[in-house]
Amino acid sequence: MLLSELNDYYNQVLQTHPDEIAHPGWGSCKVGALLILNPDGEIRSIVSTGDTHGVSMVVPEHQTRSSGIKPFFLCDTSSYLLGADDKDKPDRALQAFSSSKELHLEVLNGVNSPAANAIKKFYRSWDPMKARDNVALSGPEASGLVFSGRFLLFGVSIDGLLVQPITDEAIQSAWSNYYSKPQQGDKVMRCLVTGKKKPIAVLHPSIKGVKNAQSSGAQLVSFNVSAGESYGHQNEQGLNAPVSKEAAQAYGTALNYLLASPIHHAYFGDMTIAYWSRESDDCNSLFFSQLMLLQSGSDSEQKRLDGIVKSVVSGRSLDEFGLQLDSPFFIVGLAPNAARISVRFFLSSTFGQFVENIAEHYERIKIVHAPTAKEFISPYALLHAVENPGSKKPAYESVFCAPLMRSILNNTRYPEGMYQSIIERIRASQNDEEKPTKKVTRTRAAFIRAYLLKNVGLSREEITVTENENTSSISYNLGRLFAILESLQYQANGSSNLANRYMNSASVTPELVYPILLRLANAHLNKVGHDKPGLASWYKNQIAGLIGAERVERFPKRLNLAEQGEFFLGYYEQYASKNTEKKEK
Repeated sequence: MLLSELNDYYNQVLQTHPDEIAHPGWGSCKVGALLILNPDGEIRSIVSTGDTHGVSMVVPEHQTRSSGIKPFFLCDTSSYLLGADDKDKPDRALQAFSSSKELHLEVLNGVNSPAANAIKKFYRSWDPMKARDNVALSGPEASGLVFSGRFLLFGVSIDGLLVQPITDEAIQSAWSNYYSKPQQGDKVMRCLVTGKKKPIAVLHPSIKGVKNAQSSGAQLVSFNVSAGESYGHQNEQGLNAPVSKEAAQAYGTALNYLLASPIHHAYFGDMTIAYWSRESDDCNSLFFSQLMLLQSGSDSEQKRLDGIVKSVVSGRSLDEFGLQLDSPFFIVGLAPNAARISVRFFLSSTFGQFVENIAEHYERIKIVHAPTAKEFISPYALLHAVENPGSKKPAYESVFCAPLMRSILNNTRYPEGMYQSIIERIRASQNDEEKPTKKVTRTRAAFIRAYLLKNVGLSREEITVTENENTSSISYNLGRLFAILESLQYQANGSSNLANRYMNSASVTPELVYPILLRLANAHLNKVGHDKPGLASWYKNQIAGLIGAERVERFPKRLNLAEQGEFFLGYYEQYASKNTEKKEK
């Protein structure tokens, strides 16, 4: 399914952006230098492309070359183009040159353009044994540039003008004809992607741009161990999953195009997410990355993104953005795996359905916050909710990256393990004596609220955005009560250690802990009442309003995991709502 959609997308981009993607038989390569020939096929000079790592150029396709001798057309290393290198393997370099010579003379046979004639004359006259003695290659700078393994590209100087063979129409036509024909040793089978009988790709294209994968590229499809091979296809590599050369080149080019385009991919944790649409592709893809808050930027940019999310969440018309909501939309999550790429998920639906699912998620994680805080919490911020500040393992390495993203995009249940980890992280954290709610941060409380709504099935009337003073939930009101008792201790002593000493046990076994907390509260009320009788009276009313038949008529022996989440949510919202009210006043 994934390869098929990428193959279709390749053909789509050929129609919509023909100048931005390599055509069949062509691909991208980082060229380190130009090997300039004169019309007689003699090397005239070496011209650096100006970048140590090479400049990306469209050249005849470079199929994966893992071992053995396999020449590339027009663009290759000095081993193949000159028969010499710095690898101290002269015999292998001579074999590489011989194979390159055979390829170029076969492809250019019958082509009569000046550039083609110069290349043919070069191969017929060049002596690899004298490569080091050539005037153009003998200088230390040229020698270091040519023989170091960089890719070299043929160029031809005619009447003082540089002609690039890769742009010569006659050479392009000859290469296309050669590329489309079955080559010696090709095996013809039915392609799993197109359903047509075609020569099968033994080695699939390298994919570049996946985070933490090999910089030289990694493969999406490959076989090199017997455990992954089918019966009767031992050591046959790509024949275990027959994909035609044509389809392999198409899906590889399409995926590399997506991973190179800033509006078609983003990073989330250890994953690289690529996405595309069949219609209004650029608009839909850009809007998706903004909607998911996968892009970061300045404060003004963040406000603009918040405005986009607010438009979606509020249900306003999206006509102004030029979107195609009915267009099929595809999302793939990729992660590195040694020399390969693993697919964490591949999702497809209409773009409008994904937008609706994301809007539902943002509705669920809405929670009271400081006026100066960002309006919406990004998925990446949610990963930080489970991060251990004392651990060397960052949030992007979390095992919840893929499950969390799938749950958001599919509008399904959130990862159970992530909720449990957040509860554990709250228990392990320490509150600041002068800054409450460090244990229960906004991000943690927001995820708890989303989990209770989606996974537990509580209603939005029960689990509100701000403090819910009318709920009958005992566990939620116990959290509110704990926040009030902590605030009371702070007023009495100037600091509070209540959360660090009692919160964990209060959220699990209230019956054992709250009698102790209430005795402490009486002492704190007496202390506050000496100097601030009005404030003490307010605290008494708050406590009395929560302990009674309408709220907490009894202290439960034990709270289950979902009720513990309600407890922490009540604790956070009690603090956040009161602080927000004070700031507004």
